[in-house]
Amino acid sequence: MNKTVLKGALMSAIILSGALAASQAAVADDDDGKSYEVTIRVATRGQPIAPSVFVTHDSRFSMFDVGPADDMDPRYVGLAMLAETGSPAALAGAIDGAHGVDTVTVLLAPTHPSPPILFPGDSNSTIITASEGKLSFSAVGMLAATNDAFYAVRGVALPKKGSITVHGDVYDAGSEPNTELLSDIPAGGNDAYDSPDAAGEGHIHVHAGIHGAGTLDPATHDWRNPAVEITITRLDD
Repeated sequence: MNKTVLKGALMSAIILSGALAASQAAVADDDDGKSYEVTIRVATRGQPIAPSVFVTHDSRFSMFDVGPADDMDPRYVGLAMLAETGSPAALAGAIDGAHGVDTVTVLLAPTHPSPPILFPGDSNSTIITASEGKLSFSAVGMLAATNDAFYAVRGVALPKKGSITVHGDVYDAGSEPNTELLSDIPAGGNDAYDSPDAAGEGHIHVHAGIHGAGTLDPATHDWRNPAVEITITRLDD
């Protein structure tokens, strides 16, 4: 992986650490729920993954919908901020307590030293809980060497026993132009957030990948879906 991008991603993750502390207030606990270990693995060759948001919920909740962006919706704004800056704080706050949501967990990489970013080849685990009737799982996290790309797993049924493995494809938040310039992305040290109407595509869609329009090298930073692999293991009877 390009050393400049690796260094930039590390700098970006350090910047994120303050925002992550704020996001802790959005983490819901349910000591009476069913417990699961969730392990995320980076499946790309050259894309760091910023801290993920894991959600347990019922079948009515959706993290996002593919299609037109609503920049008046706090959930979309939070998703756009995650996709542009890597910070999960706004999204976690927007969905915590939303209709149908049980728990919201920000993966703070407890087995890694801070900052909590996963590089290619990395994996990390955490424990989540889910209440009866809210046994669906969703997850999102930014691909750090992009303008506004994020992986997503949506509405997966949690296992009744044993383990399941699911994969996260990559979406474009549609909130920022895909300049593919290192100077415009968190991996280049830029954690600025552009409002969703700042010349982006204006709709959430499957990401087209890295094509060499800027300083990012497609040979390193492009990917083919999926971008992450997530294994969910039921811990209790």
